[in-house]
Amino acid sequence: MVKRRLARVSDSDDEDEKEARDVTATAAGGVDEEDAVAPKPLGEVIRRVGRGKQEKRLYRAFELDGNRYELEDSVLVTPEEKNLKPYIAFIKEINQSNDGSIILTGQWLYRPEEAEKRSGGNWVSSDSRELFYSFHRDEVSAEAVMHKCVIHFIPSHKQAPLRSKHPGFIVRKVYDPNQKKLWNLTDEDYEDSKQAEINLLVEKTRDVLGDLPDIDHEDAAREQDTSDKDKRQIRKRTMMPLRINKENRLPTEVSSRKVSGGQPDTPGSSLPSEPLSEGHLVLLQAKALTKNRARDRWLEKLVQAVKYVCKLEMSTGDLPEVEDLMWPDAAVSATSSLERQAYEILSSDMHKYNIKMRQLEFNLKNSTLLAQRLLKCELDASKVLIMTPAELKEGLTAEEKSAQEPEEPETMQMADVRCAICAGVLEMWTLVVFI
Repeated sequence: MVKRRLARVSDSDDEDEKEARDVTATAAGGVDEEDAVAPKPLGEVIRRVGRGKQEKRLYRAFELDGNRYELEDSVLVTPEEKNLKPYIAFIKEINQSNDGSIILTGQWLYRPEEAEKRSGGNWVSSDSRELFYSFHRDEVSAEAVMHKCVIHFIPSHKQAPLRSKHPGFIVRKVYDPNQKKLWNLTDEDYEDSKQAEINLLVEKTRDVLGDLPDIDHEDAAREQDTSDKDKRQIRKRTMMPLRINKENRLPTEVSSRKVSGGQPDTPGSSLPSEPLSEGHLVLLQAKALTKNRARDRWLEKLVQAVKYVCKLEMSTGDLPEVEDLMWPDAAVSATSSLERQAYEILSSDMHKYNIKMRQLEFNLKNSTLLAQRLLKCELDASKVLIMTPAELKEGLTAEEKSAQEPEEPETMQMADVRCAICAGVLEMWTLVVFI
């Protein structure tokens, strides 16, 4: 067993490296059996798994080297190989087998250099404190635990706390070791249980650190799923004149500019390297652009998200029907109203605005009923904004769903009571037979 330091909390990456060297050096030198103290469970058994020799008893806490460790504690774990940095994990389960050994189920965090890219190589970070959260779980011996550590979960639009005031690791992204992809901590596309888990960790950090200042208003408004490399390229670009040679334009661009009366659109959107999207063109024609880059980008996404429920063209001689959702008029009208009300409510916090827009885009893409009802004005934009994730997914409010459910049949209880009418008939029949 490896001998660890007592009651200490890691507060920097440099200390972790030193700790790893100390631990591996001690392991190489050996430790006397009498000096090693086996971990022991604390408290009562909260659950039992398996039977007989395979039975495992689950606990809320255990003790090691005089230190108490509980469920959801973040800890450093002794690495398997010498000269490696310690592993980091959250304790999710503490179970003791029949032989007395304690095994932990850890939910692991990755250092950027440990996280592989799908295209090859590893991810990099400009902050040595940064870790990637993951939902990957694995078992490890309780004896491998070194000590607790501090982890702050910081949304990407917020400034990281100063090391001197709030030491510890920071997490801004979630890593999928299977797909080898990174996701933003504030993305709303996770499964419900995983989303609740991330939200809780962010809230815990906010309780400790308070509300951190935004990095920059422009960065906060920028779409969060852009890679760091792309962000650097955008910042380096210089504003180009809005006049572009006709031969460099697409035919749709030329016609759209004639319709718009030559008015310039959102700054930066006319760069030759960034052709206008279809969503931007229809908004430009409808004069629905807000001249706010962040808002216009979300408007484009919302318009594109509902296009699939619209009727793209009408056959010759056909008259439009009431239920027809014609592209792009129906899409522009509904999504503009939805975005405008969302901005009026959340403009003071662009982070919440971005989260709400991402949630709406995702659900409008995946819920045909929701998209159709929004475009048909069956659902008011103000009501859509307060719908829960489950309601958005189904396209129905809780009241509408309960109204559609069949009423439960009334249960009838049998009673041991003799019917007076039947009793009289039976007595008369008995009398007739007797006579």
